[in-house]
Amino acid sequence: MEQSAIPVIVLSGFLGSGKTTLLLRLLQHAKATGLRASVLMNEIGAVDVDGTMVSSASATQMLERITEGCLCCSKKSELASCLERLALMQPDVIVMELTGVANPEEIAEAITEPIIIGKVRLHRIVTVLDAEHALDYNSIFSSDRELIRTLRKQIEVADFIIANKYDLISNRTADKVKQLIRDRNPAADFITATRCEIDSALVFAGISPSGARRQPVISGMRTAIATGGRVLPEKLPGSGGGKSPAPAGKPAAAMQPGAAPTATKAPSSYSRIRTAAIYPGADAAGLTRRQFEAFIGGRGNNCMRAKGYLPFGKDGSLMLFQLAGKRLEWSPSSYEGEPYFVMIGIELDESKVKQEWARFTARK
Repeated sequence: MEQSAIPVIVLSGFLGSGKTTLLLRLLQHAKATGLRASVLMNEIGAVDVDGTMVSSASATQMLERITEGCLCCSKKSELASCLERLALMQPDVIVMELTGVANPEEIAEAITEPIIIGKVRLHRIVTVLDAEHALDYNSIFSSDRELIRTLRKQIEVADFIIANKYDLISNRTADKVKQLIRDRNPAADFITATRCEIDSALVFAGISPSGARRQPVISGMRTAIATGGRVLPEKLPGSGGGKSPAPAGKPAAAMQPGAAPTATKAPSSYSRIRTAAIYPGADAAGLTRRQFEAFIGGRGNNCMRAKGYLPFGKDGSLMLFQLAGKRLEWSPSSYEGEPYFVMIGIELDESKVKQEWARFTARK
């Protein structure tokens, strides 16, 4: 039986913003509504205090933890294997809580690794903002440009932004926080909250329990318990109102070395960050590396990242290519599956990319 890719909800936000509190509320909602949720938690330190708290409060969710590093950099190599293990449990949704210094944009790239592409898909990025301190970050961390960039990206790529600790700020500060969010990401849904008391159904919109999936019996599984609240999203002036689900691309089936991909039903995605996966097949025949680079380079700012495996090595061997910004690098690879490449961008239209690829290869 064909299985759609499992949606992944990413929880982002700086240290102390309230992500774990939100996670507990989401897990309570998932349990109450019959959603089978798995959890992946990342802690930059060696001691996973938050993960212990979630474990001690839970009974039906599968929990994976990654400590002593950040999923978007030093621990990126572990992300795919963790997600693969969670996907094997066939949950209805995977909720991923990032460390406070993680860039969620990098996570969108990481979930297109060969072993998990088609098994999971990015559904929504939720950023929790500490409303009490958000306006001070630029001055506090002025000497660390990379951290400032990460904090900005947490806002810019979010689909939902929760301004937490809103009860602790003045009306004047509240107006400045709204302006900050409007300047960085006017398209996001904006929610104000105290202790992350929100309507969790908003985060899970578009995901429903699947009767076709059976939860395996796993020893040591626990269930999350938290208290919940309901706060409807507020639209910032000039944000353009609500958004309807936009079509995501058709994910490829799980890849095995030497196996051709099998298409699965295209799910809906609420995330502004979208991917376009292309399996060139015979279209790659006769195409040179320079020609391919011309195609990728012609995407402009719409493509934030690109990577994949293509037969441009010696004697047609597969090489790994990675595009970040305007820098494109090639390196040898031991990958033995079908050639493919993935493009990642905000509001990326996979069907349009595929049409452009078809026209491009027809002219070669």
